[in-house]
Amino acid sequence: MLKGGDMEIADVIAINKADGENIKTAKIAKTEFQRALHLFQPKDNEWTTKVLTCSALENIGIEDIWKMDQEYVIKTKRSRYFKENRQQQNKSWLLQHIQGLLTDDFKQNKKVSKLLPKLQHEVMLGSTSPFIAAKKLMQAYKTF
Repeated sequence: MLKGGDMEIADVIAINKADGENIKTAKIAKTEFQRALHLFQPKDNEWTTKVLTCSALENIGIEDIWKMDQEYVIKTKRSRYFKENRQQQNKSWLLQHIQGLLTDDFKQNKKVSKLLPKLQHEVMLGSTSPFIAAKKLMQAYKTF
């Protein structure tokens, strides 16, 4: 998953459907993931991503995933990474929520909702710049 220009890697990768004729393919996938993970920088939390196979259908490997999850929590709590990461997540969620609320309020403003389509069209035609259009929308929003 790409996030903010950086590659974000999972802490545990579980390859499901490792049953029946899929066992061989699942093992190959596990090996390929393990090889690929060596290309990435070590994580700040000092945890090495683990790759497991499982079968939800046959209930195989599910307990191993749970144990791995618990091992991760214990290790990251011991190193304070868990708490520090959660604090950063909470801060990020706060800012994202504020941004969403502000965006919703901005779009629901009567002057803005009336002016926005016209300015979008002008921006698309190149008759006004996105920055001038944004400034006009903010002025309309502030005078409501």
